[in-house]
Amino acid sequence: MYSLASGDVDNLFSVDPSTGDIILVDTLDFETASVNPYDLVIRAVDQDPTTKRTGSTTVRLTVVDMNDNTPTCTSMLQTFQLPELTQTSSTVTLLNIGATCSDADSGVNGQLGYNIYSVNGAVGTSTPFSIDASGAIRLASLVDYELVPAYVVKVRVYDAGTPARTATVTVEVEVINNNDNVPVFTSTPYSANVIETTSVGSTVFTVTASDDDEADTITFTINPPMNEFAIDPSNGKIILTEALDFDTAPTVYEIIVVATDDGLVPGSSSSSATVTIRVTDFNDGTPEFHPAVYAASLSENVADGYTVTTLTITDIDSTAFTYNIVSGNNLNVFGVSGTGLNGVITVVDRTNLDYETTTDFSLVVSVTDGSNTASATVEITVLPYNEHSPVFAGGLNAATAAIAENAAIGASVYDVDATDTDDGRDGVIVYSIVSGSGGKFAVNPSTGLVTVAGTLDVESTPTYTLVVAATDRGTSPGKYLNPCVLFILFYLREASSCK
Repeated sequence: MYSLASGDVDNLFSVDPSTGDIILVDTLDFETASVNPYDLVIRAVDQDPTTKRTGSTTVRLTVVDMNDNTPTCTSMLQTFQLPELTQTSSTVTLLNIGATCSDADSGVNGQLGYNIYSVNGAVGTSTPFSIDASGAIRLASLVDYELVPAYVVKVRVYDAGTPARTATVTVEVEVINNNDNVPVFTSTPYSANVIETTSVGSTVFTVTASDDDEADTITFTINPPMNEFAIDPSNGKIILTEALDFDTAPTVYEIIVVATDDGLVPGSSSSSATVTIRVTDFNDGTPEFHPAVYAASLSENVADGYTVTTLTITDIDSTAFTYNIVSGNNLNVFGVSGTGLNGVITVVDRTNLDYETTTDFSLVVSVTDGSNTASATVEITVLPYNEHSPVFAGGLNAATAAIAENAAIGASVYDVDATDTDDGRDGVIVYSIVSGSGGKFAVNPSTGLVTVAGTLDVESTPTYTLVVAATDRGTSPGKYLNPCVLFILFYLREASSCK
């Protein structure tokens, strides 16, 4: 016969007296067991009527843990407020769910983890929040009340059992509106033209601004204040408060308009824009040239863009002017530019600027302010430039001649002839012997006539190579440094062979 002698400290077991089967009589609980394992002492008694004998054995029963508990939190709905100016942080905790959650299981089955399952009903989308292994919720990216004023965050709480058991905590986040936007002016930059006869009290311009913060009201001011202008604080209309005078007052006003909102947290904010007001004038004056006649000179070799002269006009009005060359520019050499009180005459195409063909120009230049016109005369003298070098007749650069060795001193032996297409001194040619004469020859510097200058002897020097240069008398910029040269080969013959 069998019985349970000891070890059942939690009264969970019994023994079948006939078979010795150990029977579980109540629910096992790993977490609440007084001991684990249970060491049950089983006694067996035989049925001998004369002498009963007994024996015992110990049965060790180990309770194995099961993941039979679901995570629980003291509050399955939690809320907090989040100002929209809150900065992101990896250390600042907004709400710690882990501090309110637990699992009755032991070991890994009681270890909890956390993740954000959905935000505002969207699963798997980006979220401004993060949660760590301890259940601490932090701000991962900035929030904006104007975009999303509230969040419903579903946090899944799960244990490490297999299979895991889960619970869901709902976190409601109310975003608190802050004044995080400044007023923004629209359609900048601002400018307007206002005629000087505009009446005091007239609206000369209107600025507009907007603010992305909800319910913010914008107020407009002029800072620094101005005597000439005022602004309606509610609608941004700029009003003329003093008469304008183009001739005695500034013609350009820079009005700095400030737009300020009425935000409270962290305070109001503002921005500014500049409104440029340009005062315009009546065209009641006539332009005049001073002087009426101009004289200028220029070299024929000036480059395009060269400034010939500057014209000056006066006009009681300040306006834009247009200059034109009315006549005298048939060759299209010159141009005139300018929009103010000075017009500049420049060379625009020097192709036809040639002293040899045209030595002067007489231009008539006009200026107009759109209504009234004046004119002036510009006399331009073209100055020569030594632009051509001498050239020997026929393009020769070498020649030969035979001379009797008994030729008399002064006898003509060769006539060098060169030309230069420049006018004046620039075209006057001077001849000279560069080398090879050996004192036996001379050249007339004006005519180029080569003559015998010394006694000749065929036996000692049968030939002479005379190098004759032709150089002009140019003064602007000067004679050419590389003169035109002619090589003349003289052959001497016996006096008897020349009979």
